[in-house]
Amino acid sequence: RRGRFPLILGLILLVTGLVGTHMEENVIQYAVRAPVSQIVSEEDEGIKQPNDPLLEKIEGLDTVWEEMEGSFTGKTAYASASCVSLSTDQGGTAETALHAVSDTYFDFHRKLLMYGRLIYPEEFQRGDRVIVLDEDLAIKLFMISDPTGRMVTLNDSEYRIVGVTRHRRTVGEMDLFGAYVPLESVRKENMDMDMLIAEIRPIAQSGALSAFSAASERWMAGGCVYDLDKEAMRSGMPVRFALCTAALYFLLAALRKLTAMTLSRISAFCS
Repeated sequence: RRGRFPLILGLILLVTGLVGTHMEENVIQYAVRAPVSQIVSEEDEGIKQPNDPLLEKIEGLDTVWEEMEGSFTGKTAYASASCVSLSTDQGGTAETALHAVSDTYFDFHRKLLMYGRLIYPEEFQRGDRVIVLDEDLAIKLFMISDPTGRMVTLNDSEYRIVGVTRHRRTVGEMDLFGAYVPLESVRKENMDMDMLIAEIRPIAQSGALSAFSAASERWMAGGCVYDLDKEAMRSGMPVRFALCTAALYFLLAALRKLTAMTLSRISAFCS
């Protein structure tokens, strides 16, 4: 009896975790190593930008979208880098995952907006140096949860904070928090991104997984395809095992109790 309450509480938490892993909409992802930034000579300044190769690869995704037409309901592409250093003029510093995103990113990765706003469409188009921070990152940098309007330094460039969001880890995500900037803004930055990621929201029974795998490999070879719905199912396997174990425990406990009651009645009847 003393252990019953913690066991029930643990079951509730397990069920909550299992449900949470399946709350995400089905998304298929192709992740590949991002092109390194190029060195721009003094003669080429103003003509070439350091991350032109990255943006050109993303623009080349149009061929993938054309091949996939009719098999998905949404698409996005972005670049990510881990352990990117951010700093403030007050002396705050932190390392974070940096996501250089397009205007469709937040349709796929919905964020609970705590303060300020998300990035405007025209800021995406112009590549303005604006940034959205996760709340824990904002606190680490500024010791306050709402630093909207302030500046952070990224790769020797100043970015204005326009919004703060609540961070919730998705399947396979390891970073504690993240920062989000317009994809076009990193074209001007002399920094390397780690991964280039394309995502679609497939139509059921359309063969999107195999078509996306083949088209993405032709676009940029060497990447990996992830069906996030299946990854969520795999991540839920330990929870399911624990639930089955708990259910077996309760079943055995019920059988023991039923056996004890039966023996008690037999004994009473015989006496």
